[in-house]
Amino acid sequence: MPETKSRYNKKYYEDNKEKCIQSAKERYYKKREQCIEYGINRYSRKRGELLKKANTKFKCECGGRYSYSTRARHIKTKKHKKHLDNLALSMCVIIVDEIDQIE
Repeated sequence: MPETKSRYNKKYYEDNKEKCIQSAKERYYKKREQCIEYGINRYSRKRGELLKKANTKFKCECGGRYSYSTRARHIKTKKHKKHLDNLALSMCVIIVDEIDQIE
């Protein structure tokens, strides 16, 4: 039975690890300038869209407001965590009430 392609690639890499690492490094340094230039050009083309997306304001169900770029920071705030705790507590109360009604 022939080996699958991924198994063959893994075996080849293990057998020729130093050669593969060296060729990857050479490829990286050869295309490095091209990749940097591509990234700069892409950013300059899409700058308006990216800034618009970053500055878009969202309303959270906890009553807070945050922008796209500060969402992670908002989720860590006391206000948001307190809202989640209250929500979880109310859900537990609802579940306990439903269990009591079933019994």
